[in-house]
Amino acid sequence: MEKELLNRILNRVDSQLSSKGSRIFEKNCIPIDINRKNFHKIENSSSGKKMAFIDGGNAEILKAPNFSLQSVRTYCAIYQHNRRISSKKKDFFLLVTAGEACNAELFSAASNTSESFRFNPFDDSLKQGGHQIELKKIAGTIRNMLELRQAIEITKNKDACIIVMDGRLEFDTKQETELLNQLKTVAEQNNTAITALSKTTNLITNEGNSISLVIGGIAPEEEWYYSPLAEKEDTCIGLAKLNKNSEYIFRFDTLKQAGNTNEILDLLKHNSKDPIFPGYPYGLIEADQFARVSNAEKEQLKMQLTVAAGGRWEKISRCIRSADAHNILDNIS
Repeated sequence: MEKELLNRILNRVDSQLSSKGSRIFEKNCIPIDINRKNFHKIENSSSGKKMAFIDGGNAEILKAPNFSLQSVRTYCAIYQHNRRISSKKKDFFLLVTAGEACNAELFSAASNTSESFRFNPFDDSLKQGGHQIELKKIAGTIRNMLELRQAIEITKNKDACIIVMDGRLEFDTKQETELLNQLKTVAEQNNTAITALSKTTNLITNEGNSISLVIGGIAPEEEWYYSPLAEKEDTCIGLAKLNKNSEYIFRFDTLKQAGNTNEILDLLKHNSKDPIFPGYPYGLIEADQFARVSNAEKEQLKMQLTVAAGGRWEKISRCIRSADAHNILDNIS
C-alpha cells in the first residue's frame, strides 16, 4: 500500500480527532452543553455501604440455521469496606428455535425447571437492517434479563445498598425495559441506588469526536466525575475517571433517585486500585471473569451433548454443517 495513501487516511483520522463539539450526539436523550462546571472532584465519604457488582456471559455451544443452544451465566459479588463478603453464580442452558415466532426456552442448571419466551423474528429492536433477527441476538437479550432479575432479587432482599451493573441503564426490547422498570420500583421502595458502569462507550459529540476524548482533554488531574452529560427519561448519563493514574474514562449511568452520587463514586474509586486494571472497579473485574463461559467449558459441554445424543447426533450434526462452512474457510486462512 502506498505511503501517500496511508498518510491521506491518517490525516483524515487526525482531522476527525481534532474536532471538538459542544454537546453529546445521542438519540432519545436531552443533551447538555459541555461545561467545566460539570466536573466534580470525588470527595472521601467514609461510607460503609454494601455494593453488588453484577455481570453476565453467554457462549454458543451448537449453532444451526433453525436453532441456537447457549450456555448462559450470571454472577454477583457483594463488597463492603472494599472486601468481598458474598457471591452468587447462576448457570443456565438456553435453546432458541426459529420459525414464524422465535421461541426461547431457558433451563436452570441448578433445578429441573424451565421457562419459555417468545419473540417476533422481525422485531425492529432486535433485527439488523431488514433481515430477520439472529438467534444469538436473542441470547444476549435473555442474558440481560437474567442480570436485571438478579439485581431485582438483591434489591428485594436488601443485600446491598448500591447495585453496579456492567453496561448501561438502557435496553432495546420490551421485555428488558419491563424488568428495568420493575427494578426501578423495587429500588425506590428499598432505598437502593441503581447504577451502571460501561467498559466501553461509543458516545460522540455533535461534531463527531469521541466524547471521552473531548471531556478528557479539559479534565482535572485527580479522580473526577462529569455529570450531567445527558439525560434520558429518569436516567442521568455521565463520565467518571476513578484513578488519577488511569488512562481510561468510563460512562456512568445512574437513576435520578440513586442518592448521593459522590458517595457511590468514592466507593467505586476505592475499589479501582487493582494493578490488573487501575481505574476500573475490581468488583466488576471479578464479575466479568466469573460470568464468562470459557472456550474450554464450551467444548466440554459440546462433547457432553455429543455423547448424550448418541444416535441422534448424526441428524443434529448435518443441520449444524449447513451453517459452519464459513468456519472451514477461516481455518484455511
